[in-house]
Amino acid sequence: MTDADLLTVRALAVRFPGAGGERPQHVDLRVEPDESVLLLGPSGCGKSSLLRSVAGVIPDVVDADVYGSILIDGHSTEGRSIAQIADDAGFLAQDPLDSVVLARVDDEVAFGLENLGLPPAVIRDRVASALHDAGCAHLAERDTATLSGGELQRVALAATLAREPRLLLLDEPTSMLDPAAASETRRRLTGDGRATLLVEHLVDDLSVLPARTVVLDRSGAILADGPTTEVLVQRAPEIAAAGCRLPYGVEAALALGVRPTSDDIDRPERSLERLAAALGPGALDARRDGHSAEPLVDAAAAAFRAGRSRRSPVVVASATLSLRPGSVTAVLGRNGSGKTSAFLGIAGLLPHHGGRLHVAGKVAMVFQHPEHQFLRRSVLDEICFGSALDPDGARAIIDAFGLGGLEEHDPFRLSGGQQRRLSIAIAAAQRPDVLLLDEPTFGQDAAHGARLAGLIRGLADDGLAVGMITHDLRLVGAIADAVCMAAAGVLGAPRPVEEVLRDDQALEDAGLRRPPILTWWARREPEVGLGALLGALDRRTVRA
Repeated sequence: MTDADLLTVRALAVRFPGAGGERPQHVDLRVEPDESVLLLGPSGCGKSSLLRSVAGVIPDVVDADVYGSILIDGHSTEGRSIAQIADDAGFLAQDPLDSVVLARVDDEVAFGLENLGLPPAVIRDRVASALHDAGCAHLAERDTATLSGGELQRVALAATLAREPRLLLLDEPTSMLDPAAASETRRRLTGDGRATLLVEHLVDDLSVLPARTVVLDRSGAILADGPTTEVLVQRAPEIAAAGCRLPYGVEAALALGVRPTSDDIDRPERSLERLAAALGPGALDARRDGHSAEPLVDAAAAAFRAGRSRRSPVVVASATLSLRPGSVTAVLGRNGSGKTSAFLGIAGLLPHHGGRLHVAGKVAMVFQHPEHQFLRRSVLDEICFGSALDPDGARAIIDAFGLGGLEEHDPFRLSGGQQRRLSIAIAAAQRPDVLLLDEPTFGQDAAHGARLAGLIRGLADDGLAVGMITHDLRLVGAIADAVCMAAAGVLGAPRPVEEVLRDDQALEDAGLRRPPILTWWARREPEVGLGALLGALDRRTVRA
């Protein structure tokens, strides 16, 4: 590090009203011009708070006590407005809805530039360039209210890039994108002459990650800081113990009880082979066939409109889907393919337009944006509200979903990962017959993601019919019984999980890329079931 650091954070700590501690805990961090840094840490450790503090969102918009100092290009951010800081540091929030204000996409991207009083020709060029870099040039004339979560995330990223800040503060900027789009977007964000501080949970594709990684522990203190590959290998046990994701080869080594080496990143198949051998040929999956019970949701060529008017566009042309008690059905597809609209239609929130749709029992839906279903001012009240649970029963649900100690916290002040777990806990507490989940592992670290997967599988095993929209193929391989593919407003009939995960063309059409562990598995004979293999990794993660 040098005296010419673009960002200097000294002894930063943030304490929210009603919280018992300070997070992140006295963080010191320096970022040089043109340097990209990955900020890794467990859910709720203070990563988002760090970025929001640098951007001025805390304390100007989000009330909190801030300690320490923040300097951008040698100048303190104290006393500067968010708009003034934005000239130097572009901030992309975890939820794109936090920043989108205008109805049309190109107007939204141009909004910040117009406030700067830039010439129209300059604005047009910057808008076009930013839309291209964010991979959403094709959305320029769309209404922002009609966009999917992933499409909206791209637009919010484009609006951030358009101002051409020297420092980018990116809070999980691709978390709602399909894997192919996410990989391409991360690639475009590296090596562009800007400094970047990136919060991310997924670390398996090292080719698109920053060269330097800073890891926070559960308390928000810095656990490790150094070259990315070196940190992920040499500090793997401590990082795993903090609840963070690691490359699959490193996770496999830890599951075997051996110290990871650089080979586990360069040639992860070696540790995976050893783990498969340790599991043995008897570790085959027991996938549910999904045909032993009458479906609670039975859709055949069902169509749904965006609104009640006859002029409302048809957003799902045909959905063929069966959700049965005791089974988990995953819905996969590119951003904007109609997945969320289909679930909204099944839940009765979009009008049924044609085809057959039969829904029996009580349906609960967990929305893509968790805060859309928060109604109370404490976590405990949220669980109790709308359910028959008393406070003791509610606390049991809170503990099960990894939210213990947050009972009196405001749901709107939780981290994105905590909000997602709370939204699923609320739905589970209502004891529905059908549970529809839209991106259930969004914003989760390794430990909470593994626990959440187990809880979802457990709800199905207890008799719920579960449908989940996801881009997380690891989650699909671990707990799903069937898969429906979505494309251009059409949901195809369910197919067996392992058949889909071996189908290169189907995954490519859905914008999905197998993570390395699935690529390795797909090339093998299925002497070890995928669920058994992923379960071994997740059990190690949960124990950590």
